[in-house]
Amino acid sequence: MYVYEQILKKVGECIESISSDACLADIARIVTTDSDTYILENKDKTNFDFIACKKGCAHCCVVFITVLLPEAVSIAAYLRKEGRAEKLIPLLEERVIETRWTEEQDWSLLGKKCIFLDEGGSCSIYTVRPLLCRAVTSASAEDCHEALASRIMGEEKPILMNLLIKKTYEQSFHALADAMKNNGMDSAGLELTRAVLCALKNKDLAERLKKGEKIRPC
Repeated sequence: MYVYEQILKKVGECIESISSDACLADIARIVTTDSDTYILENKDKTNFDFIACKKGCAHCCVVFITVLLPEAVSIAAYLRKEGRAEKLIPLLEERVIETRWTEEQDWSLLGKKCIFLDEGGSCSIYTVRPLLCRAVTSASAEDCHEALASRIMGEEKPILMNLLIKKTYEQSFHALADAMKNNGMDSAGLELTRAVLCALKNKDLAERLKKGEKIRPC
């Protein structure tokens, strides 16, 4: 897929000169911007009208979300800029403790909404939300609700999604991970809550990644 090759090359060049956590956040923004642009340039190849995802619709915001460290650093930078970082840290720490022993496939069974949802059920980090959050679309909010209910019963119900959006953001995620790996950096996917907490409590992640350190939030 063209977007994968484009991002792999562009991010690979940026990573070579990375010098700070701010650079990591910039890389995440580059990936998101290029992905958004690719989708807009190709929107005539698919039908966007059927997408049912709307502001305040949070049926899917109970699933396990994987992020890469540049994404987590970008979110952390956004929270600091908004003045919400210090208030969120204890809430994130509490959520980490609550979910410590929960397997990925069982995450939604906890019924805990994403900690970044606001009181109205909207994403409070929408402009910097993870790539794999962006990849999720649905043709029916009711189908999302039923799919989550089915999962509780041990069943899997497919959800009709916009494939252009889904594949673009998924390929962008893999391109970012591969670019990091090609430059000797830890490219492991991390759970969103733990990764953002780690990024908020540390400001030397770029330096540690450049040294090849494996970063595993508790």
